[in-house]
Amino acid sequence: PRHIRVLLVEDSRDDAWLVQRQLERGGFAPDILRVEDASGVRGALQGGRWDLVVVDYSMPELSGLDAVRIVRQHCSSLPCLLVSGTVGEHLAVEAMRIGANDYLMKGNLTRLVPAVERELRESESRTERRRAERALAASEERTRLISEHALDAVVSFTARGQITEWNLRAEELFGRSRVEVIGRPMHEVVLASSVGTNGPASAINARLQGAAPSLNAIAKGAPTSAYA
Repeated sequence: PRHIRVLLVEDSRDDAWLVQRQLERGGFAPDILRVEDASGVRGALQGGRWDLVVVDYSMPELSGLDAVRIVRQHCSSLPCLLVSGTVGEHLAVEAMRIGANDYLMKGNLTRLVPAVERELRESESRTERRRAERALAASEERTRLISEHALDAVVSFTARGQITEWNLRAEELFGRSRVEVIGRPMHEVVLASSVGTNGPASAINARLQGAAPSLNAIAKGAPTSAYA
């Protein structure tokens, strides 16, 4: 069985047992904490890590919609399911609007396990996507720092020769700031005082003839690269 931690916002012990039994029948081993008021929800969210929140719509101390709002204030991505004895169209629309991932009929919990499986998959996918985005951002920042502090001029350009990167050494070598050149054609910038262009690589080589500093031109997606 797959172990999951479930925060159950439910005032009825009998209904809580029905949710637990349905999850166990679906192949889960749920570790369930039951709370039934706003302070209980907030304390549980702050004090634990949860895979899933299941909220009863009708409770004496707290409405289900208010419970969903509390969950969303704490975490925008935590899977949250609303369970109700009667789910009208208006309630369903409102529940989804404020952040419930799905709504289920309390008298028919056959959709509970499929809904939980779907939301857990999507939650894992979101987590993995955020992890990949953070890793990419960190990698790009490392590359930027290396480029900025390189002793050589580093210039990147597209297959069409448009400049996408221009480090500090390139600014010193060519006398053009990064703001001036980003997005401009490479030959216009590099060959400001030269003639004859046969593409980015030859343009760079022509500009560099007789220049003491070196230029590393990295052609991202381009068929040619030039190093000097």
